[in-house]
Amino acid sequence: MYKQSRTDTRDFLARKAIKTVFDKNFYHEQEALAVAFQQYLSSKGVSEVSDVFRYSWMKQSRRMITYRLTSTLIQTLPLRWQRMAEMRYALEDRQVKICNDLFLSISTLNNWDMRLLNMVINYAILLRLSKEDVFHLPRLVNMVNALSDMLMLIKRLDPAEKGQLVSPAFTANLRERLSKYREIISVLDGYKLNYRNGMMPMIVTAKCNNPEATAPEIADICNMHPSIVGKYLKNFQNEISPYLL
Repeated sequence: MYKQSRTDTRDFLARKAIKTVFDKNFYHEQEALAVAFQQYLSSKGVSEVSDVFRYSWMKQSRRMITYRLTSTLIQTLPLRWQRMAEMRYALEDRQVKICNDLFLSISTLNNWDMRLLNMVINYAILLRLSKEDVFHLPRLVNMVNALSDMLMLIKRLDPAEKGQLVSPAFTANLRERLSKYREIISVLDGYKLNYRNGMMPMIVTAKCNNPEATAPEIADICNMHPSIVGKYLKNFQNEISPYLL
């Protein structure tokens, strides 16, 4: 049965995921494999394919989802973080070179690297949104697409929902997350459509347009005191916290 990865392998999987983002051949190889799976399934029919085939396709699809989500995450990071990830995982530069090029201390570099790994684990491997992810529309939308793709593939490979490929609890968890994350999009859309009608819509919209901006920076954009921005952002986080599974 397909299962999520154990805790003791997550750092390894996160590092591997980051490396694949910078591997030009990975995506094309996985796409070709997906086409082969689809052609084989079309020629045989769902009822005639083996459990090994189903598991292999599920595993391949999960690799592609991890790749896409990790790529989205890296592309939405600040430019210096993107450069750090490339130098560390694609170019495999030494710490001293990375620190000199980015004007970082070794402790800061290690801190960035640890935080990046934790973000990849949470977002791309565990398929969870954090309160920081919510303000990055590409992260939010691509997570919803990833969950939807996984559920459709599970339905295709196990139409009778016997639970032989994926446990019913895992599938139910995916469905619940998909529903909750769609609710977050609805909440954000509501604020964006009414961004001129009150402080909360204005502040949330400004934050979505500038995800990395601090409270004082958002305050400058909205022409208000930073303490007001902090208050409303906290209120917004409290509002969406029930949806962050």
